[in-house]
Amino acid sequence: MQQSIKNSHNLDVDLLKVKHIMKKDLGLSYRIAKKVPIQSNSERCLVQRQQYAFKILELLHDDWRVINIDESWINETNYTRMMWSPTSAPNTMISKAVAPRLALIAALDTDGKVYYSLTQANTDSDVMMLFMVHLIE
Repeated sequence: MQQSIKNSHNLDVDLLKVKHIMKKDLGLSYRIAKKVPIQSNSERCLVQRQQYAFKILELLHDDWRVINIDESWINETNYTRMMWSPTSAPNTMISKAVAPRLALIAALDTDGKVYYSLTQANTDSDVMMLFMVHLIE
């Protein structure tokens, strides 16, 4: 907002003034669209990471090659998580889905090699097995 005011009106406005105008004059609030609890440092996650570390160090010591495979996808076009809106209005936005969604399957081995595949299909066990067959080749 500060840069927009500077460009359009050649005025320097401090951040507190912008916040005051947005909140008091326009009745807006900057709210989180959806909260998700963080579990990355829960006791369960810490123990699981420790057990994984013990096992992977043992395998690497024995000269095993370990390949980690993961899948992610893009299924929407807007990843906005916060927005300005009147306090009495619902904090919602129109979400346009990517259809079919884009799926990325990636593998990284202990030698630093990366293997990946980009698909437009829903990833099921057949798609994962096809990826692994080509990975083995």
